[in-house]
Amino acid sequence: DDRCPQISGVSVADIRNNVIYNCGDGSGEGTTLISSSKGHAKVNWVRNFYKRGPISPGRRPEFAMYEGDTGRTQLWFGRGNRRWTPTGHARVRIASGFAWGRQSTSFRAPGRRGTTTAPQAYIDVLADAGASFRRRDAVDERIVADVRNRTGRLIEHQSEVGGFPALAAGKPPADPRRRRNAALVREEARHEPERAGCQRRRERQRVHQHRGLVQRSGPVT
Repeated sequence: DDRCPQISGVSVADIRNNVIYNCGDGSGEGTTLISSSKGHAKVNWVRNFYKRGPISPGRRPEFAMYEGDTGRTQLWFGRGNRRWTPTGHARVRIASGFAWGRQSTSFRAPGRRGTTTAPQAYIDVLADAGASFRRRDAVDERIVADVRNRTGRLIEHQSEVGGFPALAAGKPPADPRRRRNAALVREEARHEPERAGCQRRRERQRVHQHRGLVQRSGPVT
């Protein structure tokens, strides 16, 4: 119920456009912790949305450093993160005295895509997130409803929330890459006669050029 998330290690972590809900009171000073327990972490913390739930302490900051085995070696860049309040969105809170290592520019991260605002990320995640593509199962629907309504709780067993839903087998959606590949094959086939004609013309030109060279050079003696 805490450390949402905790980052440690030596690679770059790109925490971007996430929705973090109903985190409890943990051992660190903030909901999201950047630790130096396993190396010199580098973190982009950008435009995430935090929302309190039933177990979330109201005064706990959303972000903090955690000094681990290697000392204060972690680095981070933060921008545009927001939190829910009863009166509207507000800036996130960074734990006082636990904010060392802040950088003025972000770290390069592989695979990074476009970024929305934090409130827009909240809308997008609740609209699209889930374990099922295009059609949510009962578990996804319950969790999304809990985030919207600030309900829900930690459970020890699935039986506390009605168990796992029965999932009917269905037809998987078409792979858009397969459609694109089929279109490329059709396009290649459409141009095949044209390419074959060009190839024949080039061959005839080479034959004529060879004959011309032989005639100009005369018989070999």
